[in-house]
Amino acid sequence: MVRFATPLDRNMDEQAADSHFMVRRVTASLLMSGFGLFQALPVGRVLFTDIWGDAVTWTAQCDHPDPELTKMPEADANELYGWIRALCLHTPLRRAAEDAHTALLNPHEALVYVYRGLEWLVEGMGFTWDDIAKELGGTKNDIRELKKTANHETGVRHASKSGLKMRANLRNYGSYIAGLFDMINAARAKVESGYVTVAGKEGGKILARAIPHVPFE
Repeated sequence: MVRFATPLDRNMDEQAADSHFMVRRVTASLLMSGFGLFQALPVGRVLFTDIWGDAVTWTAQCDHPDPELTKMPEADANELYGWIRALCLHTPLRRAAEDAHTALLNPHEALVYVYRGLEWLVEGMGFTWDDIAKELGGTKNDIRELKKTANHETGVRHASKSGLKMRANLRNYGSYIAGLFDMINAARAKVESGYVTVAGKEGGKILARAIPHVPFE
């Protein structure tokens, strides 16, 4: 997929997830025109920064995950069974974990699922938004900013008059999902005595191993 603009040397960070949006236009058109349901799998992109006659300047960004992160950890059946048991016993916890999983699969829509994942914990696990702020080392203002980002003119949870949407970036794809991951751990510790959370750096390693690709910034 190619999306170009004038000038071609514009800051690529400004374009953020344009590649995602362009592909989604095609998959949406395939659906609406009767060809069926297609899922795009991003693996990288090529950036053309200058074209003049026969001269073309370009760079490539391909996904090459850290080999240390792609190595399977030593099998720990007890850890796996512990999570299966916890998710089977506590429906809101399961819903939040499912939303974290879906957020990782959809970097361009991650905050939708992160926000709902947090709501599952608020509505079903006895947390307040203030509790979430404290647990994550934030403030009430941080929670207000999160809610504003999710609900006001960003195309995240509600349609906007402008038609604009938030783009995939490391903040909503990485940091926000990490926050939900830490809260899921806190929720399990709240209902399961003896459970030791893996929030923080250890949780970050688990998430890094799970991220399927680097979001296009």
